[in-house]
Formats: sequence, structure tokens, C-alpha cells
Amino acid sequence: MAESVLVALGGTTASSENGVLRALRAALSESFPEFTHHVLDMDLDLELDPATRQYSPRDFDFEDLLSKVSAVLAEPLTVVLLSGRYALFDPVVAALSALKVFVDTDDDTRLISLIRSQSPQTPDALSGLLEDYVHHVRNEDRDYVKPTRARADLIIPHSNDVSLGVAIIVDGLHRCLDNNMATASTVPGTARSFAVEQLDALSGRYFDAA
Repeated sequence: MAESVLVALGGTTASSENGVLRALRAALSESFPEFTHHVLDMDLDLELDPATRQYSPRDFDFEDLLSKVSAVLAEPLTVVLLSGRYALFDPVVAALSALKVFVDTDDDTRLISLIRSQSPQTPDALSGLLEDYVHHVRNEDRDYVKPTRARADLIIPHSNDVSLGVAIIVDGLHRCLDNNMATASTVPGTARSFAVEQLDALSGRYFDAA
């Protein structure tokens, strides 16, 4: 039985990370119809309760995240997509990831994308958004999120066209999952390590697409 694979997809605030995720899910459905595609969105809870945000890793329960990731990885034939700004932050979760991707965005582009995504309708709303960004979000990205870029196997630049980055990810997963399934059918217990070796080779080849 083939083991499942975890792909961690991180990036700074208002990067095109969600666009990469949507395009990747569509590509995986076409390329690997026999696999289940499970998404874990780390930022969803922050959107539900923004008043309690501390703008730091303390906003997340990484032990709970690890438990969820491990439970889904125990299911056969599953590609797990872990998405969120802190997707690459925890070293244990990162170690479980067959492929770690970071969507990189410069400060100006990030602010413009944030304004477009939230679409403030009044001057007060825009002022509040800018104040939140300057005093909290920008500092959080600088201090906690951007450093996780160093853990990435693949760095994708912010872009409206994410097709190249998605194609690279799918190519890597093709090699990983094909070898995973082939190895699992012949040598039980070696599938994950062999698959990770394949993606390690790819990460050296594709390291920075930015």
C-alpha cells in the first residue's frame, strides 16, 4: 500500500499562496485521480476570530496541528496540502513534509494585495487596515514568517500566473508518488524514504523559482 505525502505551502501575508493552492488542487485532481487530496488551512481559524490574534506563533497550536497531519497521513493514497503562513514554521511538521514550498512576496506587493483582498469600503476601514499592517502584520511577517523561507525546497515568486510553480510541484509529486507506489509494492517500509530522496534531488534542481 502506498504511503501518503505531505506538501507544506507557506508564504507571507497576502501572497499568492491561495492561488497556488487552488491551482495545485486542480492539477492534482487531473494528474492523480486515484489519490484523495486533503487540505489543512492553518489560517482559517485566524479569520474566524481575529480579535484574539497575537501576531506570532502563539496564535497556533502546533501540537494539535501535528496530530491532525499525522492522522491524515495515516490514510492511504492521500496527498495532504498544508497551507498557511506558518506552514513551514514547526520543525517537526516540516520534517514530515515531502515538499516544502514558500510563496515569496515583497513588502509593497504584499500591502497592495492585502488592500485588494480586504477591499475596505470607507476611509476609516482603510486607515484601520493600514494601521494593522504597519504595527502588526508587517512585523509578524518579518520576524516569524519570512525566516521559514530557509526551510523551503521550492520558492515561488508572487504572481497572478502560478502555472510554472504548480507545474514544478506536480512534476516533483509525480516522481515521488510513482516511486512511492512502485517501491511499496516490492519493498515494504521503504517507500517514504525513497520518495523523499527523489524530491531532495528535485529541490536542488528547482530550488528558487523567484
